Amino acid sequence: RENLHPLLDMVLAHVPAPDVQQDAPFSMLATLLQSDPYLGRILTGKVYSGTAKVNAPVRALDLNGKVMENFRLTKLLSFRGVDRIPVESAQAGDIICIAGMKNASVADTIADPSVTTPIEAQPIDPPTIAVTISVNDSPLAGTEGKKLTSTMIRERLMAEAETNVAIRVSDTAGKEAFELAGRGELQLGVLIETMRREGFELSVSRPRVVFQKDEEGNLQEPYEEVIVDVDDEFSGSVVEKMQKRKADMTDMRPSGHGKTRITFIAPSRGLIGYQGQFLTDTRGTGLMNRLFSHYGPYKGDIQSRQKGVLV
Repeated sequence: RENLHPLLDMVLAHVPAPDVQQDAPFSMLATLLQSDPYLGRILTGKVYSGTAKVNAPVRALDLNGKVMENFRLTKLLSFRGVDRIPVESAQAGDIICIAGMKNASVADTIADPSVTTPIEAQPIDPPTIAVTISVNDSPLAGTEGKKLTSTMIRERLMAEAETNVAIRVSDTAGKEAFELAGRGELQLGVLIETMRREGFELSVSRPRVVFQKDEEGNLQEPYEEVIVDVDDEFSGSVVEKMQKRKADMTDMRPSGHGKTRITFIAPSRGLIGYQGQFLTDTRGTGLMNRLFSHYGPYKGDIQSRQKGVLV
């Protein structure tokens, strides 16, 4: 075939058109948050119903229907290819950007003031791992980077928290260090490495989990669903190490070609530092995927390193 016209014609013939509600009040679901030096915070999402027009009043609703912010649509942007261009209105089915809202975030519904029920959406996973970041006070300070002061570090962290909905930054009691919380070691590690490449020098504490308390005051810790794919010969070692880290195995089945898939529900606290041990135990062939599951009862002490370590 010279082109894709037969495939596209088949899509038009057999795929039903979306059920858009043009006559309903305007509503859209914010799915992406970005920052622009000229426009400020930009929320991108799909218009589910109605028509958005410049200067129309709207409000932002969270997942529970609570009003987060009242706003007037001062600037609407639509996409033409990869470019954002200003438009006067947008219809149901369009993907648009709204600039200038201060409190609305990802998973919030932006809608006409008459709308009281938010669009159903997946809530954002809460931060589960935290580190403390402070200035580099070692004897080698200033030898690698140029951005050394706590003010510079704070501004960079706050700028990251502005657009990264999974990051939470807060000041410590002494105002000299900052608590950086995120979804996992990898996310925090990527941000810290990015800052290092940008010329920042900083001190980072060992990671720790973010605890919560239930209504009765009992300590709650985050749990993750861990899916492991390993060669059959290494499955016993993985199960043993995970059980020592207070993980509960919920499923174990062969996945073919000499592989076994094992599913655990494990406290995030027990998974800190396990990635390296996992790769060693599986000779670098294992695959591990982690997904936040829930907050549950505190599991008690977990066995820590028993041998020395060379740093």
